[in-house]
Amino acid sequence: MKDADIYMYMKKAALPVLGVALLCHLVSFGSPHWGTTNYRATRSSHIGLWTYCTSGVKAGGGYGENCDQFIDIITHDWQSAAQSFMTLGMFSLVGTTVVFILFVVAPEFKQNFKVFYACWAASLITVLFIGLACLSFASKYSDYFAKKDPAFTPEVASLGWSFWLAVAVAMLTIIASSMITPDTYLALQEEAQPMRDIRKPVNA
Repeated sequence: MKDADIYMYMKKAALPVLGVALLCHLVSFGSPHWGTTNYRATRSSHIGLWTYCTSGVKAGGGYGENCDQFIDIITHDWQSAAQSFMTLGMFSLVGTTVVFILFVVAPEFKQNFKVFYACWAASLITVLFIGLACLSFASKYSDYFAKKDPAFTPEVASLGWSFWLAVAVAMLTIIASSMITPDTYLALQEEAQPMRDIRKPVNA
């Protein structure tokens, strides 16, 4: 198999990678496991962008998790920032996917270098939004546990799997952009090569 064929398949495979990234983003966006208490805590508690859950006695009886929406309590500035940037990241990722589909599938855009640059620009904007969301959350999330329960200290808080899933989304977005680059670079090289006059001998 020639390098050109491998690069073409890589370019097509970028779409499923973005599809996985979009699915992971939706899961991370709605799940309440961005931050969680660890083994040092006396009881389990975890939070997401929109929901918080605490182990304890349920209102109807029995022991389990009590979950509620953050809309019912005062939301911190850092959490509002994380919510906003992840929302922007979701819309940006959808836009990135649309641009990628045009570049990979639509014949009139397949070797359009302006669309290629748009793919990279959209990807970087998406990564920027997700990165800002993760930084906003990671910088202050332990304060939530400390303020909610005086028994909690910053050492009892850990970043949960939803947070790391958001980080994976950013990485997958960059990987998808990297996968369309070799084929485009090869096309750019071919375009830059001067056309040979077919009337002349090959060794002329």
